[in-house]
Amino acid sequence: MRSFALAAGVVLTLVPLFAQQPAALETLRVHVVHGLTGNPLPDADVLLRDLSFERAVPEPVSTDAQGNVEFQVKPGGYALSADAPGVGTVSYGELDNLVSLVLQLPPGETSKLVTLAIFPRATVSGIVRDELGEPVHRASIGLLRAAWSDGGIHFAGGTTAETDDKGFYKIFNVRAGSYSVCAQAQVSQVPVIGVADFSLASVPRFYEPSCSPAPEPDLSSLQAVHWGEQVSVNFTLQSAPAIDVRGRLRNATDSPNLTLKLTHVQTWFQQTAAVARIASDGQTFVFHGVTPGKYQLDAMATMLQKDGGLRTEMAVHLPVDVRGASAPELDVALEPAPTMELAYDEAEPRLAERVVGVSLHAAGSPTTFSEPRPSGGKQIFDYRLTAGTYWLHHYLGKGACITGVKLGGQDVFRQPIHISSGMRERLVLSVSSACGKIEGRVVDGGRPVPRARVVILLSGSPEDPGFCPINYTGDNGEFEISGIAPGRYLLWAWKDDGSGSVPGPASLAALEPLATVVDLTAGTTSTPSVALLDLEGKTR
Repeated sequence: MRSFALAAGVVLTLVPLFAQQPAALETLRVHVVHGLTGNPLPDADVLLRDLSFERAVPEPVSTDAQGNVEFQVKPGGYALSADAPGVGTVSYGELDNLVSLVLQLPPGETSKLVTLAIFPRATVSGIVRDELGEPVHRASIGLLRAAWSDGGIHFAGGTTAETDDKGFYKIFNVRAGSYSVCAQAQVSQVPVIGVADFSLASVPRFYEPSCSPAPEPDLSSLQAVHWGEQVSVNFTLQSAPAIDVRGRLRNATDSPNLTLKLTHVQTWFQQTAAVARIASDGQTFVFHGVTPGKYQLDAMATMLQKDGGLRTEMAVHLPVDVRGASAPELDVALEPAPTMELAYDEAEPRLAERVVGVSLHAAGSPTTFSEPRPSGGKQIFDYRLTAGTYWLHHYLGKGACITGVKLGGQDVFRQPIHISSGMRERLVLSVSSACGKIEGRVVDGGRPVPRARVVILLSGSPEDPGFCPINYTGDNGEFEISGIAPGRYLLWAWKDDGSGSVPGPASLAALEPLATVVDLTAGTTSTPSVALLDLEGKTR
């Protein structure tokens, strides 16, 4: 028997023909029901895809009058989904972050029953008017969902819609959850009603963005949306004068590639960044006609490299709040941009090839991160990297784990990484195969809990959490976390009640006494039972 290693850790094994035995077929029964009533859903389209890619994608099969459908399949992994007209869609193991699970059919299991509950999606609609009561055409509507990640609750994603000529909008297929609904006009300028006086210089006015329930996205004030609900949210946009944002640069270099951009920080509103006009002295700048809102100012001086890439020499990133009829002059001090080389210390040859991804995430801002890029045969962190505190996020293939991290010789393994202006250091990751594994189960009163969220604290502390990857339990409450360095770890588990109203605990600090503690040594597997927390942070 011969084996060949392929990409992504797949192993192709050549077996003599006489040793191959046809796999026995198994019976998979799928029962589709309405998520709110529990009633069976007839004529729902059920799609089963073989993830071994041995067969082409089949056509969906409709459920009978009792909401049932049956498949004869080989053992293996499958993607299962159902679509009921007028109700909605669902995937097997669909989770609150839209991740689905793989349906595993192990050999020797003659039959399996899977129930798919389809919850009716909600809609959010309304009318956007201006301060005169007129409809605002082509206003952009954003739906920001509260989600849990890396130790706290943050806004994630952004479903968008656009108003018609009557100012009406409607967002379909909305999952239950807690949201901030925001509106932003896209018209170039607010029309002025009155007598025109051409002797006076006109000041253009633009609409200010607005959100609901709070005027700006606020995690403490959210709109609850329940399954199947039709939610109405109307907006009245107020106008404000557009202004010129001026400023002065300090520490400006002679780099010909000096750019200043002002970008709207709202993730739901796609707006082209404004580029500053820099004076001939290279020190003063102005952004003309900036509309009200919150922005980030990005100032960068770059140099062209031999490999054709750009290296950031000086940089600064500042928040800018544009409100009222005027804005104070900005004092922008460029700082030497930090640059770090990513390197590996391998305990065994070729282990670094199993590193799937590495990134540095700004503390307190999980959506702000820097990834290494190739430059001169090296991997360099420089893009979007400024002075501050970061956490290392890493993803590895099977059989490898990160057992150490050093920045310039200083041990920062499982600790915050502090980066200063102009820092030039090597970030060295120690990669080893001497790893541990967790094969646990989430229980509630001794009973296994499927589809529970399992969080492990890989770096930081409950008071100051760093990298907290999320796993989900299978049908029998089981979960697996592999590729973990030896050490002590804390785990928590909770499950959404289906309403999406509470995505998770606001802080892990209060939950430290309720954590499941796991001590891992190299080459061992821990099998803990993790008690399910309720949404108030108590074990059940």
